[in-house]
Amino acid sequence: MVFGDSAYDSRANFNTAVNAGAEPVIKPKMNSTGMSRGSYTRAQAVREFLSNPKAWKKKHMYGQR
Repeated sequence: MVFGDSAYDSRANFNTAVNAGAEPVIKPKMNSTGMSRGSYTRAQAVREFLSNPKAWKKKHMYGQR
């Protein structure tokens, strides 16, 4: 897993993590839309996050130390 905050929310970062064989857990920016040309993984993450942010954080253990 690759964790990152909203500053790392970009197509390139999602694609790099996937190409390296890791699961990207990068919090999408709040103004993101579910349409992400060039990164299916990012689009899927944004849609999941926007539908229920608390459930997304719990499922991916985001923000835990």
